[in-house]
Amino acid sequence: MPSSSPQDIYEAARKIFKRDNRSGDCIELLEQALKIRPNHTNSILLYIEYIRENQGEIPALKRSWIEICKHKNDKKLYLQRADILEQVYGGIFSAQWCKAAQEMFPSDATILYRYAKALFRDDYNLKASLAWVGRALEIKPAQIDALRLKVAILVKLGSLPAALACCTEGLNAHPKETILRLRKGEIKDQLFGSKRAAKWYAELVKEFPDEIRFRYELCKYQIKSGWLNSASQTLRGVPEKNKEDYQFLNMRSEIAHLNADDKLASSNIQIALSRARREGNARQELLFLVKASQISPKSASAVRILELLRSGCELRDTHAVTIFHFLEQWSNSNAPAEFLEILIKNGHLKISLAKVLFLRWVRHLPDHEVDAQLAKFCCICTKELATKIVQSPDFSNLPSKLKIKKLRNGKKLTLTTYNEVIAVAAIIDALGKVELSLRLLRRGLRRWPSIPSMMFAYTRSLARYGRLQEVLDELKFYDQNKVIAHDRYAEIKAHLQFQLGNRLPLIKLTAKKINTRPGNIDRNDERLMLLNLPQGDLHGRAISRIINASTNKSNISMHRAPTINGGLANEISIYKKHSLPSSAITAHAVAIVDRHVEQLDAPKATKRYVSKIPKHIMQYWSNGRPGLEVAEIMSSWKYLPGYKYELFDKRSAADYIAGVAGVSWVRAFKMCRSAAEESDFFRLLWLIHNGGIYADSDDRVILTPDPLLAAANHTLLYQENTGTIGNNFMATVRRHPLFELAASMARESLIRRESENTWGKTGPGLITRATAKFLSCGEEERGILIVKHCQIGRFIQMHLPLPYKKKASYWDAKGKNSSRLYTSTIDELARNLSAGRSI
Repeated sequence: MPSSSPQDIYEAARKIFKRDNRSGDCIELLEQALKIRPNHTNSILLYIEYIRENQGEIPALKRSWIEICKHKNDKKLYLQRADILEQVYGGIFSAQWCKAAQEMFPSDATILYRYAKALFRDDYNLKASLAWVGRALEIKPAQIDALRLKVAILVKLGSLPAALACCTEGLNAHPKETILRLRKGEIKDQLFGSKRAAKWYAELVKEFPDEIRFRYELCKYQIKSGWLNSASQTLRGVPEKNKEDYQFLNMRSEIAHLNADDKLASSNIQIALSRARREGNARQELLFLVKASQISPKSASAVRILELLRSGCELRDTHAVTIFHFLEQWSNSNAPAEFLEILIKNGHLKISLAKVLFLRWVRHLPDHEVDAQLAKFCCICTKELATKIVQSPDFSNLPSKLKIKKLRNGKKLTLTTYNEVIAVAAIIDALGKVELSLRLLRRGLRRWPSIPSMMFAYTRSLARYGRLQEVLDELKFYDQNKVIAHDRYAEIKAHLQFQLGNRLPLIKLTAKKINTRPGNIDRNDERLMLLNLPQGDLHGRAISRIINASTNKSNISMHRAPTINGGLANEISIYKKHSLPSSAITAHAVAIVDRHVEQLDAPKATKRYVSKIPKHIMQYWSNGRPGLEVAEIMSSWKYLPGYKYELFDKRSAADYIAGVAGVSWVRAFKMCRSAAEESDFFRLLWLIHNGGIYADSDDRVILTPDPLLAAANHTLLYQENTGTIGNNFMATVRRHPLFELAASMARESLIRRESENTWGKTGPGLITRATAKFLSCGEEERGILIVKHCQIGRFIQMHLPLPYKKKASYWDAKGKNSSRLYTSTIDELARNLSAGRSI
């Protein structure tokens, strides 16, 4: 029996926990220790660790919070909670908690270091991390963990000379520190090359002959520098007990392979494989099988590789490519598919690499297997992987004998369920091959005529392709045959008629829904009502209900509400601001745009008719290089035949503006509060001074825009379904007065620091107001063509869902008073309507 001292009881409990972390004796002893001394820190920490191991992280977090509330001055509890938060939620939550701990212990070097470490994780905030680790070193200069972290941060930031100086400083304070010596060698390699790194490790081997890691690094950099004889000599100096270590066997095989002695290389690999099998080390066995597949493919076993992967062995990305190539060349045709399936199911493969391997595999499949493999792929892969693959330009460039040609020839499909048909159709549709997707869905509809989801998938594709009348005809057939409910049919029909230009059915339907279900009002209802409010189509009481419901609903994002309300208020007040004719004062900007919307003029859209709009495409991405998903969508514009392409970032855009516009325009650009505002403002200036086409980074071109440009002649705009002008795709000639007006209005708003939201300040709200003013002033239209969204949809897939658009920081201008200002404006409008007064 342990003594009555809490520390002795804790020591006994710790021994039991190390031996068996699920033992009930451990928790009994800890409870006994805490009864004697409730604030015994070590017992509390072990108690929380026991809960974490046996009940999970969330109960452990709850318990840690209870203990922190009891013992607020115990920093060990704060640090333990930071560890659990980092494991469960990642570095951001851990950083927030460490910040709270830092405020509690402002002069504690350990807390400051942990805060800096949390900021460093996942590159959350490197500069702030550097500042906080600097403060920790000011308090405790010799803290080795803080020195290591500072070096890592400086390397990440690219300050290699400073990192090298920090390593030297740390080694002066800690002469026996090994990790800093290794880091110094890595930095020397990056700064001066592998030869300087090899010389550094040669000095270390002389100084510390028994340190195996230094000898291994020396050999690695000697091989990298091409000094194979020196590397062989270094390996001869390895102690006998370490000669069969995996790392040195790998080095010997590498040197032999570089010296064209594959027999010796294979011999070393076989020694390593035998040792790994003897010890049951699956990871090392897999690594040396990868090595064997490179050096001596006949000695590598494809069956054994797949067995190890099935058992849960993880694989590096570079090794995955090597094995895939080996399986393609040296095994049966099913092995690459089986290899991919294992990695995708286990989640051991990066999404981008899985995409590359999948495309490479499908390209070599015989024609009759493609359908079945695509269906299987739809079932096993994650949604993220499916999106990556189907958005890849490589997928659309597959040989014509594959899936798409089969669909075109009308051969029998091998897809066995309607869900698989819908999934494959979505893949083809995402590639921009809408017509082929329609053919597949049409055939699926014949096979499963009574499945509503199949019918909706088909009609959605028709609508996306601009064939709205066909959708109405199709839905009418299903309504008559009672396949879908009549209410559902009426709702879809009203939305389609709205896109065709007839808004009244949808307005009536929405008003009816609001009157019957006032508590169930969504954002689309609110937006529709507000945009039609000045036309007097709805009763003021219904408007008041919408506003009250939207104000009280918590699921409406803060940046969305001022967008709608602010856009409406601006569009109504534009006429008073610019002293337009009295006949237009009570009109709505959208109503003016409506009167100028036209159909595409097919006779003009011929090869003989040459547009005056330059074939020059511009896109914008604010910071750094676009991510893989965005870059793949942008590539549809970049490689469009016959068009010049330019991509600007924030720096190059500022340089362009300084060169063509002047200081006041550069000042306005620098005052943009978000990436969306920068893009909105810059596209206007570029179109003024250059002319051509602007397209957002989330829009994919699926057909050449030549017919659009030919029909437009001078300027092409499109009307969104809500009636406003979209600014994500615009085409115009150089120096068009409409864009000069819009740019001037945007510049004034930015320089005056208006608290207006992005949508109204530089986005579609601005373009709508500028277009309405331009069309209302009696000027010549200068070849402006405004078409409907559905007509543009035949050529461009717009607003594809991408992760960066979900961030409020991308869209928000963050005006402090904008929401309150626009809500009060709309309330006043609603009261006037209810009282029967004019606006």
